[in-house]
Amino acid sequence: MRKRTSYNLFDLVGDLGGVFELLITTGGVFLMHVSQHSFTLSAIKKLYLVKSTDSQLFDHRHSFHKVHKADTPLKGIQKYLHVRVTNLVKDKALAQSVLSRHRTINLSTKQECKLYFTRLYNFFFGLCCSSKTRLTVLFDEGERRIEKSLDIVKITKDIKYLKMLTTFKIDPDIETKF
Repeated sequence: MRKRTSYNLFDLVGDLGGVFELLITTGGVFLMHVSQHSFTLSAIKKLYLVKSTDSQLFDHRHSFHKVHKADTPLKGIQKYLHVRVTNLVKDKALAQSVLSRHRTINLSTKQECKLYFTRLYNFFFGLCCSSKTRLTVLFDEGERRIEKSLDIVKITKDIKYLKMLTTFKIDPDIETKF
């Protein structure tokens, strides 16, 4: 025999909790991809310059030869590159031409969102209709380089080899046990 019970407040809260958990999980999956994209884009901006003659690819105000005070993360790299190029190339016009092709990566929020959704579209529909833009190709190359250079095994081995090298250079008579 069954007893009939009414739908009470606790049943409502339990059902809503299940719906909220589903929404939170779905939002978490979406935000994980946005976070990964944002991290990669931020690392690319801080670690790399783009060599391009296309002034439309990035804002021309942020090209190499017109660096602003706000663009300080790459200022050391740009200064080093400037010294190296001007020492190697004696023709000042040619040196300026070479330096003007190296651009800092400066994207507006609209461009960043467009890049994210283009990559998302290519992920789902890339097999049937690929529409890779130049910016998408540059992002993929930067992502590949970051994954290669931030490999923890490679970094650990490089540190170990540097330790061995410095130990050997300081005192070559020491027997090292590595």
